Amino acid sequence: MESLLLSHLLLLFIVCFSTLHALARGELPGTWELLVPNAGIASMHSAVTHYNTVVLLDRTDIGASRLRLPKGHCRRDPHDQALKIDCFAHSVELHLPTNQIRPLTILSDTWCSSGQFLPDGTLLQTGGAFDGSRKFRKFSPCNPDRLCDWEELAEPQLDAARWYATNQILPDGSVIIVGGEAANSVEFYPPRLHGATQLPFLAAAADEQMDNLYPYVHLLPNNHLFIFANNKAVMYDYTSNSIKREYPPLDGGPRNYPSAGSSAMLALEGDYSTAVIVVCGGAQFGAFLDRSTDTPAHGSCGRIIATDPNPVWELEDMPFARIMGDMVMLPTGEVLIINGAQSGTQGFDLASNPCLNPVLYRPGQPVGLRFMVLNPGTFVATKFPTELRIEAFSPEYLARDRGNLRPVIEEAPEVVRYGERFEVVVSVELPVVAVVEVNLGSAPFSTHSFSQGQRLVKLGVAPALDEMRGRWRIVCTAPPNAVVAPPGYYMAFAVNQGVPSVAKWVQLYINGRGLQAIFPLQVLSLSFVILPVQFGDPPQCNTVCVLLVGPSFSSLFAERIFHSSSVCAFHRSSVCVLLIGMSSLPACCCRTITIVWRMNFSQQLLCSCVHASCRPLSSLCSRTNFLQQPCVRTSHRHVVVTEFSLPDRRHCLQDELFAIVLVFMCTCFSSALLQPFLRRHYLLDCHI
Repeated sequence: MESLLLSHLLLLFIVCFSTLHALARGELPGTWELLVPNAGIASMHSAVTHYNTVVLLDRTDIGASRLRLPKGHCRRDPHDQALKIDCFAHSVELHLPTNQIRPLTILSDTWCSSGQFLPDGTLLQTGGAFDGSRKFRKFSPCNPDRLCDWEELAEPQLDAARWYATNQILPDGSVIIVGGEAANSVEFYPPRLHGATQLPFLAAAADEQMDNLYPYVHLLPNNHLFIFANNKAVMYDYTSNSIKREYPPLDGGPRNYPSAGSSAMLALEGDYSTAVIVVCGGAQFGAFLDRSTDTPAHGSCGRIIATDPNPVWELEDMPFARIMGDMVMLPTGEVLIINGAQSGTQGFDLASNPCLNPVLYRPGQPVGLRFMVLNPGTFVATKFPTELRIEAFSPEYLARDRGNLRPVIEEAPEVVRYGERFEVVVSVELPVVAVVEVNLGSAPFSTHSFSQGQRLVKLGVAPALDEMRGRWRIVCTAPPNAVVAPPGYYMAFAVNQGVPSVAKWVQLYINGRGLQAIFPLQVLSLSFVILPVQFGDPPQCNTVCVLLVGPSFSSLFAERIFHSSSVCAFHRSSVCVLLIGMSSLPACCCRTITIVWRMNFSQQLLCSCVHASCRPLSSLCSRTNFLQQPCVRTSHRHVVVTEFSLPDRRHCLQDELFAIVLVFMCTCFSSALLQPFLRRHYLLDCHI
């Protein structure tokens, strides 16, 4: 739930991390611009994609929006409290270069849900209210000439209903989902065998008005999580489900929903070993219980070095109190605090006295000099309006009188691997007189005054080399590992004397070299092919060949592989062959591969694993066994686990796409049993 000014939700982020240009300077630093007069929906959640679009989400049970869905896309829900047949959009896509709005179709309720981008740029959206509380949803962004839309996953589902949870991508590319109302636990996407794991800290942080919802979660450079709820914080080891450290309480009252201020981890730089967390603002305890709209909010910020052996909070005052402010990491390493109110609490119609002035937090300055008040926005003189406009804020560094300092990225790689050196070429109107920074900013999921997964990493750079005619070449070093910067798409900014360029999207990529983490556990978007077979009555032991393909393959391609190759040589009587396509990493880079699937019928052991091999697709049907190894198969409560090792990884560094082939000796089963077997979800875990 959100109240006053939430609909402005981090839309300045669009400016800070996109391709907008400088605007005229106002009396105070920074300028505002109206992008869209009517987006059709109020924005509860937002995220910027690597296609320079912004996905906005509201809740579905709110009734009619101001934007209709395309004909034939109506949502039918007999349990909806507002509209049983809903032909109105509750999610939209904003195309930044043109400011055009496109309706998207969301089926389950995303009210107070959570989200995070996966390594391939797909937006994972989790939980919500009512029929959405256990849902996983995906949005795979695309070029504007295509009509990508939301995908609602039937399987898997969240182990616990999650309302007001927080997501954080991890170094292996998986996502941890933390907390939620009546969900004092954590779980992962893709799901792990044990399901949700209790985290008692979350329950201990709750009070009479909760104040532990939407916890602030930051991935520290030591691979632990900093989790903040209410006024308490811990260092959490998600690999062992253990608390490594309890931090001192932060003075000043509760800081999380429904009393939320905001939080950000400052830029990681240098040797990347130090992480500084800032928590600002919040509501007074009791304002939510009393439904008070005029209780003054907190005016303080707490700052702590989370990785310090003896951490303590450093308190400082903002220029004015603020609840529901958004803290946005700017490309320069400064923090923009924007939106919110000065009185009241979170919830519908519970805040007043809007914060019209953004504030710039400059972490490198001493206490007392860190805050700068910026140019105010405007406000409709109506109490608790539903705001459908999309506005953008440009910080002072985009002023026209600094335009001759603004670099333009002329050349930059699209893919960068951990620890490698790469070059960026920029052009600048004035000669470069200082080090030009190259900084990577993540694309977080923003909701309820917190940007989940927000991260800024300052790269190591050499002094810019003058290539004449205003061009400069910068040698950069990528982050050393996925703990410093989890895999995925980042906005790369060149920053010259505090003025950032327009960003170029760069994908941090995992390969077999220099990787200090685990390859992302993947839930494959599966299609399958079954070769024609004859089943008797009663069913006989027959040959069944099953092809499971990942998101980079099509079922048509799968059929072509199998049907054009007769029976692929290794296809023989009473053997079931499973082929898992890997789109992000050659399969033979894996040291150990674990494949997990679930059965929804009572038979315990359909097949026993015979052997596993790793084959290039060009030699898929060869009689030669590539890296053939024995494999182990176990089952537990309808969960089947197959594991095998590939000690010889000589194909790891080749660019050719490989596939994992598992061969099973199967007992007799019928097609009726095979169909549900195939339609369940499959997990792939590749340990480098």
